Amino acid sequence: RRVDGLAFPLHHNAVSKDFALWIDAGLTTSKTGVRVDTLPIGFALALEEGVELHFLQLTFGISLWPPRLKLPFLPEIPWSSAVVEPVVDRSDETASSELHITMHGAPGRSGSSRTFRDESAGSVEIDIVDASDRLRLSYTITSEPTDGYIVRAQLLGGGTSAESRTFAPWIDGRCRLHAGLVATHFVTVDLARGPDGRLSLAVDSALPP
Repeated sequence: RRVDGLAFPLHHNAVSKDFALWIDAGLTTSKTGVRVDTLPIGFALALEEGVELHFLQLTFGISLWPPRLKLPFLPEIPWSSAVVEPVVDRSDETASSELHITMHGAPGRSGSSRTFRDESAGSVEIDIVDASDRLRLSYTITSEPTDGYIVRAQLLGGGTSAESRTFAPWIDGRCRLHAGLVATHFVTVDLARGPDGRLSLAVDSALPP
């Protein structure tokens, strides 16, 4: 509750989620409503948590969306016990997923490029839709601007994170910041220096044959 920018509803059986030594009041953990708690009893009213009664640290409540009944020691109970989740075949979705690119806060797509003035450092973030992979690149200029960049790459996917740090030199006016697979796409990220000294950042992707 005390962390700025962190907001999510806790499970109604989470231990000590509504603990108050004497009396405590404020926003719920989802930051979408209010709560008042004392040592024996309390209540909460919020968009995420719904309506909750807290008695001896046990929660009795109803969440409105999705509609659920919350009772101590039990999982949330749906209104209907005949809910059947459809089976969706997603075997072909990865191959048809699109590459979405954000470069210095500007969204783009496969083959996008962005031109900017010579900078000492920058970053690019790449997302693959429906493939849960994300590539984040940051590059910092070396002591000599003509040498190249120190590149830090972080690849996130499947609940894991892999990081690498490499040196990318200037070769014939281009600097290859990254070349490798991100999910099912082969992604290259290049910096190019024009005759006027301006840099252009180009990101391209292709599905392997």
